[in-house]
Amino acid sequence: MPGVVPDLLDEFDERSPTPTIGEIRPAETPVEEAPDMPVHRFVDPDTTDELPRDELSPAVKAAVAATPTEQVPVVSPAPQAPAAKATARKSAGPIKILTVCTHNRTRSVMSMALLQAGFDRLLGPGKVMVRSLGFGPEGEPAIEDAVAEMASRHLHVEKHQSMQVTPERIGPADLILCAEKQHVIKIAELDADAFRRSFTLPEFCSLAVGDPVPGQRSLREWMHSMSSARTPARYLSMDVPEVADPTGAPKREFAEATRAIEAMCDAVVDVLSAAV
Repeated sequence: MPGVVPDLLDEFDERSPTPTIGEIRPAETPVEEAPDMPVHRFVDPDTTDELPRDELSPAVKAAVAATPTEQVPVVSPAPQAPAAKATARKSAGPIKILTVCTHNRTRSVMSMALLQAGFDRLLGPGKVMVRSLGFGPEGEPAIEDAVAEMASRHLHVEKHQSMQVTPERIGPADLILCAEKQHVIKIAELDADAFRRSFTLPEFCSLAVGDPVPGQRSLREWMHSMSSARTPARYLSMDVPEVADPTGAPKREFAEATRAIEAMCDAVVDVLSAAV
């Protein structure tokens, strides 16, 4: 497994320094509590209707991903020509993936490093570019436990600095993998079209089982296909599986949470690698 997460595309903005091998630095504030966020409205991209936000309070909780997968709609795959898969992405350029959590200091950082390493191992550098964002202050390091867990896997994120979600940064992404349902909603508030390619990490793993390869479709068309049964209006009341936030947990629990994230990242790598 590669030891260094590579540089990212220019389209992804090069403000975040490339993780390199170096000394592990402790975080100054190892707590990833969700900040108070301003009230917005979630707009349905199909109807442009504004949806009420008073139903959203339960979704703000950073719950453990314990929702049964059968509660997430699975779209049956359309008939596809097997030979078409090899040419589906031939000239489309590198796949661009974003990982998102609350402060961009724990879950999204580890997901970014694990995904990038997995894709580089199976496909070679440059085929997939992964970066991470959050909703907290910019310029904060990854928390110490996250740095240590990644270092134990020969992945080095000690020079990571948090960056905020903005419309300009989410626009180029082919796939946006979030830690929580609330993150998907906040992204959709910034860019309604991004809802169709935004999922929680475990949600994407579940949906991809029913539609595992893009075939002749573009990656974004594939994302739209998987999310076709998941309208914004329905999403507000859906039980969506989430990634548990291990920030501040005892080291054994943090390690277990990291292994769970790693397993989901491995599943994403396997599914997308088959489509490239």
